[in-house]
Amino acid sequence: FVDGDLAFGEASVRKREIVAGRDAAVEIDGVMVTSSSNSIKDVLTGVTLNLLKEDAATTITLTIGRDLEVVKTNIKDFVSKYNSVMTFINSQFSYNQDTQEKGGILFGDGTLSSIKSDLTSILTQSIWGVNGGFSILGLVGITVDNKLLLNIDEGKLGGYLQTNFNDIVSLFAGNGTASGTGLSYFNHTRDTAAGEYLVHIDQAATQAVVTGSVDLSAGGADETLTISQGDSTAVIDITSDMTLEQIKNAINAEFNAEYAETLVGDQQLMEGGFAASAQTIWTNLDGTTLVNGDVISFAGTSRSGAEISGSYMIGDVESDSIQGLLSEIEKAYSGSVTAAMDVSGRIVVTDKLSGYSRISFSIDGPAGSGLSFGAVDVTPGALDGSCEGRYAMTLTGTDDGDGHLVIRSNDYGSVSFTISQDTFDLGLINGTFSGQDVAGTINGEEAQGSGCVLTGISGNPNTAGLAVRYSGTDNNIDAGTIKVTIGVAELFERSLHGITDSLEGYVPFKQKSLQGRIKALENQVGQMEDRLNRKMEAMINRFVAMEVALAKIQSMSEWLSGQLSAASKGWDFGS
Repeated sequence: FVDGDLAFGEASVRKREIVAGRDAAVEIDGVMVTSSSNSIKDVLTGVTLNLLKEDAATTITLTIGRDLEVVKTNIKDFVSKYNSVMTFINSQFSYNQDTQEKGGILFGDGTLSSIKSDLTSILTQSIWGVNGGFSILGLVGITVDNKLLLNIDEGKLGGYLQTNFNDIVSLFAGNGTASGTGLSYFNHTRDTAAGEYLVHIDQAATQAVVTGSVDLSAGGADETLTISQGDSTAVIDITSDMTLEQIKNAINAEFNAEYAETLVGDQQLMEGGFAASAQTIWTNLDGTTLVNGDVISFAGTSRSGAEISGSYMIGDVESDSIQGLLSEIEKAYSGSVTAAMDVSGRIVVTDKLSGYSRISFSIDGPAGSGLSFGAVDVTPGALDGSCEGRYAMTLTGTDDGDGHLVIRSNDYGSVSFTISQDTFDLGLINGTFSGQDVAGTINGEEAQGSGCVLTGISGNPNTAGLAVRYSGTDNNIDAGTIKVTIGVAELFERSLHGITDSLEGYVPFKQKSLQGRIKALENQVGQMEDRLNRKMEAMINRFVAMEVALAKIQSMSEWLSGQLSAASKGWDFGS
């Protein structure tokens, strides 16, 4: 503030003096860099500069270096984990000759022996593509003892990290490098073999593009331009008083816009002849006969497609308002949508996030109450405020330098867009326009193109999963070579995957085999138990039969004893 020139009473008037903001400016290695923020992230890769104070007379030297201690710690961690595994394997295979005791239950197990062999074979393997003096672990200070455990010479390893850092990285990591104009390494998988491969390009990738035939240098024409790409649609109204630059700006503004999914009901609620609002009391709605306790039910799906349902009960039609229903809807959607009434008295449900959304919504008023919100959805062309959610479209409106309008895909490859218009006064034609994916071979092996990326197909002996990017425009050329190095760490990862993979790994196979044997043994035990039970039942039956026979014999014995006793008494009486 500065003092004013006028006085009002005894109080002086003060007027505001506005100072315009300025971009931050900093000189880095002789290059002046400006930024609208005091946090600069896009100048030095991986470095954020936070500007705290202005001082044009001060020069700050910034030194950026590798954190070698972190690298060394990671290598130690790798060695430690390997040694833990090998110590366990050794303990299982140990044997005490004095006590004749085996080390563990896996003693002599063929699968564990294969695991040990796979892991230890990597330790002395020379890594293809790495400087010969650094191609084996032992050459950089990581040696193997007679128990197949790793030991680190920290002085030697630390020295090489200082002087030959890239060689150490190549020894451990998987990496790819390219030689050739427009050719770059993109990615590889565990199916890719180490080696150097020639890349041949049959067809360079192209962009989908259409160029108008009318010179718009003097101005445009009245036209509604509809452009679709995938699930996204842009509608741009062009007028005859717009310049070519304004036409491009209008098109690009719509391409860059992001929209949230917005669902609008097709029935208006009225209050005394005017559009109802969130504050409208239920009893004041025109044409309705709502009563206390009426329930309004609703259902739908969330942004991800999950089912949603809920209900709202009117407690008091004389005091409760529509806002209570709207709040209940938002609660059912866990706050991911907003529910409101628009200026026309229609219900509106809007996703809080921009982009593609699967939200849907339906609502039913109490039967016979006269309350209806109608279908709540997106109605293209209805001009009711409803719209499909979408992200920015990867298209650009530009010109060819001669006044002709150009619509071009930002992406290369077979992605497409469709143009629809009425008058054709912009010189464009209706139709679908597509680009071409890159086509070619890697090492003479078949490859699949997607945009600018060429990938060796599954099953290739050397290049399966190897992906390269070609940004050039030449066709039918040898674009250059790709050199793939597979370091120790990646070899271990591949080996462990081969051991543990749930589909093809031999440990899961061994587990399934053992489970099969266990099941077979359980079946045998079950069969033996069944036989024993049958044998027991037979023995019991025979024992019962024997008991019955013994009872009969006992009874007969007692009868005979009685007969003999009676006969003896008769003889005694006769004599």
